[in-house]
Amino acid sequence: MKLTATNLLLPLLLLLSWLVGGAAQAQTPTSDYAFLLVPSVANCTAGNEVTIDLYLQILPSAAASIPLQGFSVGVCHDTDILALIPSSVVMGNWISSLQPCTAPDFLQVREWSGTTGSAGYTIATVFSFTGGCTLLVGCHHIATAEYSCAIDAPLDSSVISTCNTLGSPNVNTVVILGGDEYTPQSEFISGEIPVECTYPAPDQMQLDWTTSGVFDSFEIVCDGVVVASLPGTDTSYIHFCDPDSTGCCTVVGTVCGITVESEPCCCQPAGPCLEFEGDYRIICAPNGAGYELSFEFINLSGLTVHKAVIPGEIPTSSGTATIGPNVMIFDPELQQGDLGSIVVSIDGTVAGEVLTVPFALMHKNDDGSVVECCSDEVVIEIPPCEQEFIRCDTNRSGTCDIADAIFLLQYLFLNGAPCSCLDACDCNDDGVIDLGDAVFKLGFLFVSGSPPPFPFPGCGPDPTPDPLNCLSFPCP
Repeated sequence: MKLTATNLLLPLLLLLSWLVGGAAQAQTPTSDYAFLLVPSVANCTAGNEVTIDLYLQILPSAAASIPLQGFSVGVCHDTDILALIPSSVVMGNWISSLQPCTAPDFLQVREWSGTTGSAGYTIATVFSFTGGCTLLVGCHHIATAEYSCAIDAPLDSSVISTCNTLGSPNVNTVVILGGDEYTPQSEFISGEIPVECTYPAPDQMQLDWTTSGVFDSFEIVCDGVVVASLPGTDTSYIHFCDPDSTGCCTVVGTVCGITVESEPCCCQPAGPCLEFEGDYRIICAPNGAGYELSFEFINLSGLTVHKAVIPGEIPTSSGTATIGPNVMIFDPELQQGDLGSIVVSIDGTVAGEVLTVPFALMHKNDDGSVVECCSDEVVIEIPPCEQEFIRCDTNRSGTCDIADAIFLLQYLFLNGAPCSCLDACDCNDDGVIDLGDAVFKLGFLFVSGSPPPFPFPGCGPDPTPDPLNCLSFPCP
């Protein structure tokens, strides 16, 4: 079609702004557009060549009512590290993405030699002198340039970046929207995403990274498995570590179909969440039934401990042992470094058995929910436990009188109540329960006979080996 003077006015003004005096004008920044520089390698090696691609990212937040009409961009490099290979700047596939036109009405590519700040290349384009042609939302490959490396050095934004200092007058890095110039974001997509690894709790690892918002998305990959997919605006993630693993996680960012990975953050082997204070203590229960286990610990979980929980039953080599109480509330709650104590009764086990007694410490959240903050176990050996008793106190009343003789005679001859402590019913300590024990008791009470052997008149263990036992006796 034939262009009128009015149709040509806008593009000519744009060209004049870019190519004659653009550097003197101030542009409004926009976060909807970003130029991205992506190197083929993370580091320059002296004598080698490196390819660096230039992309233009148009984010979904860009207003469709104000289409992109063109752009200009300068790409500068540090001449002490890089040298642009002459005629190496070639266009990417962005031209084929123009809608609805098939090629821009104006396109200029120039390479500039000089020192740092004045060496590089520029691209300036007007999509259509008559309007109506644009690039849609997405990531567009603008150009590829090849460089030779002068020295060994990492590639980052201090080595190569977009700039406004090339040409005379200078060519600005701008996008044109509705006839106005805007300054886009500029990002160097390095070989890796900088990440900081911290450990806010014994079982947690926090990954924090920095992004200008140009990434489309992030994935958290732990031990080769994607554990989280995050939007490109996120900058932090907390991973809950397996206590039996030192798993490692990386942040993988995607932009323009390119993936960039961080250095791994690895779970640290968790330190102890508690420390035992001294040895456990296990004694015969004062009431003669079972055992009493007690131990102390120091809270190192990093959280307040609200209560301890122990299972009500645990397996033994001879069957099942019962434990109680199963829940112990700490009031006040145990703070970090506080000393806690657990005391429980154990029944249903025999001397010589080895028991593993697990327990868990629980933290109470502000919302009232309770979560486990530490767990451990105590391995104990059941000691021989000789029940103390008073000899000849056959009815276990705590007094020495004729009732003991009657109890014993009824047990022996009238199918009376069983003697739960046979040692106590062995009044004469001959190792046998018979009529002689009743006669011995009556003789002591009424005819000045010998008193019962030890333990008498108070509680004590049986000093004489015999086949008799004492299942229970109410010694204080």
